[in-house]
Amino acid sequence: MRVFIRIIILSIIFCACRKPNPNPELKDPIYKELQERMAGYKKDIDFTLKEKERIEKYISETHPHDPTLQMKRKTLRMNDKNHEKAKQQYIYTQIALENRKKEVRIEYLEAFKQGKEEEWQNKNEISARKSRMQNNSFLERE
Repeated sequence: MRVFIRIIILSIIFCACRKPNPNPELKDPIYKELQERMAGYKKDIDFTLKEKERIEKYISETHPHDPTLQMKRKTLRMNDKNHEKAKQQYIYTQIALENRKKEVRIEYLEAFKQGKEEEWQNKNEISARKSRMQNNSFLERE
């Protein structure tokens, strides 16, 4: 009898303790997409740094009258531009990620208070974002 009462009390305690998810942004598809973009830009930054080192080494070892030297210098300038672009996109995505994190947490907590924690994501916003990203090719990684 006592065991039965203890089981009932413990089940009431565990069922009654409803806590909000501390990281609801991890379930958000837009947040995940921004994280993937940020990781891609980080790879681009690392690649352009390695490429810059390789090109600079080649330029320093090449004879000044070598015909390929001018092309390598041009490649170095293009690489520097690509590096700056990747850094800018990384920073932009980082800011967008932080903003999205704040938005998602606010939306989730409001839905949690209303008891609709499973329906907190705005499906229209997600589909609109996906279509916007497909239409804006300049935001795509190259």
